[in-house]
Amino acid sequence: IIHSNHPLLPFYHTVSDLFLPHITSLYSYKKINEFEQDLIFFQKYYTSISLKSIVKCKNIGKKIPKNTFHITFDDGFKEIYEIIAPILMDRGIHATYFINTDFIDNKKMFYRHKASILIDALYNKGGNKTKAKNILKEENVYCNNIRNSILSIKHSNEKILDDIADSSGLSFSNYLVEHKPYLTSSQVKELISSGFTIGSHSKSHIPFQELDLELQLNQVTDSFKILSEKFSISYKAFAIPFNDIGIGKKFFHKLYNEAKVDIYFGTAGMKKDDIKDNFQRFHLENRFVGRNIENVIKEKYVNIIFDRARNRDTIIRK
Repeated sequence: IIHSNHPLLPFYHTVSDLFLPHITSLYSYKKINEFEQDLIFFQKYYTSISLKSIVKCKNIGKKIPKNTFHITFDDGFKEIYEIIAPILMDRGIHATYFINTDFIDNKKMFYRHKASILIDALYNKGGNKTKAKNILKEENVYCNNIRNSILSIKHSNEKILDDIADSSGLSFSNYLVEHKPYLTSSQVKELISSGFTIGSHSKSHIPFQELDLELQLNQVTDSFKILSEKFSISYKAFAIPFNDIGIGKKFFHKLYNEAKVDIYFGTAGMKKDDIKDNFQRFHLENRFVGRNIENVIKEKYVNIIFDRARNRDTIIRK
């Protein structure tokens, strides 16, 4: 294994042995045993470092200790509290959970989770595909098949998902009440008291490429205001929803200087960023589920070495 001064920054969304309708149509996630195997590997070759230690090193211009790792989780699912945190605590591993403040206490649902629930209802639970197809065609978003059409719907067209749900007698509100997919305020407080760090994943998980600069900053500052008021969180760690492709230097200038964010995390794998205080993470879901973790990490190191040789290992922002 090749080591570097940059901490290893793997991220996940959830870990579960159960079928989760709000996620399954979007990506594959690891089972509990697979996740535990990942942790065994990380602790064999690396040392867990806290978010606050990373921020401190960044602020004083000190190199982050070699061979360290920090695990993060996006979207604020309840499995963080029920499954993930107890495993990490038992192993003495630090982690940061990036949550969308609109979804705390299951008051609202992410539009992509609505899409996944709909696909499950239509394909596995006898939902009315004919009505769904008609609605998609009426809204000019039908493409190839119902599944792909639903997954193509953007935040700005979220009402289409609600209309299809109504046509199938499906209630997202009931799903939130019955399944409670997201963390509650009391669970977040317990995670904080257990030593975990909490960051912002924006208010409502809208792709930032669909927002102008003012709305991008509002998504960040509003979420931190809520985290501060509800949980007395003073530090500001932000992980952008989806990815930061095309996000320019002006956003990051305002993020650090106006929003006073302490640390930023993207999702571009092991690449460097020409904004020196930006940290990029890599996911271990989808095609990495079921694979040997040591081989996966070796592959990622080899890929970044090839990228470096071709001068493609750094994100250049305009």
